[in-house]
Amino acid sequence: MPKRKDTFLFHRGERVGKGGLPITITKIRTMKRGAAEERGNLYPTTTSITQKFEIKSQDPRVINKFARFLRRTHIDELPQIISFLKGDLL
Repeated sequence: MPKRKDTFLFHRGERVGKGGLPITITKIRTMKRGAAEERGNLYPTTTSITQKFEIKSQDPRVINKFARFLRRTHIDELPQIISFLKGDLL
């Protein structure tokens, strides 16, 4: 399991980057802690792709309405985009 460094506002996770080197990604926290473990319980095994997207739009793991807005508009990815532009993710 990848190492995580979490704060209240940001989620940091370690991923494998170019050449197999570890990189740290940062995202704005929009989901409650332990959300990855709950993912398997959200989708019945016989759902279509359309149904999965409908379920995801009302994901109960999202912490509040503002976080739902951040996810819907992809603003939660902004720290990662900034890191990419700075060259930290290369």
